[in-house]
Amino acid sequence: MNRTIMVLVAAAAVVIGSSASMADETPKGAIANATSTARAIPYDAGVVDLLVTGSAAREIYDRLPGSGRPQACGALGLHKGDGKVSCSKDGQAYACHIWLDVTAQSLTDAEVDDC
Repeated sequence: MNRTIMVLVAAAAVVIGSSASMADETPKGAIANATSTARAIPYDAGVVDLLVTGSAAREIYDRLPGSGRPQACGALGLHKGDGKVSCSKDGQAYACHIWLDVTAQSLTDAEVDDC
């Protein structure tokens, strides 16, 4: 697993594990005083789409290589990444989809969307 993927998975883990009710202090390297959410959307065969929004998504978006491009199918905002990790930015709103194969404990390809 290359360093970029490791950073993305670690950022998602910080979002999930750093809620005020679960932690007594902010983890080292976490984004303090910023709102983020994470939602797991299950699919067939143990695949989960981890949807990250807010400041954590902005961190992931900023760390993905390249510059944002208009999205396919006329969706609003700019898009970075493809496949296993992809993020979008619309003004100040950020969202990232991280596709996980929970059974294999690895990243996997995204569900196919033909618009």
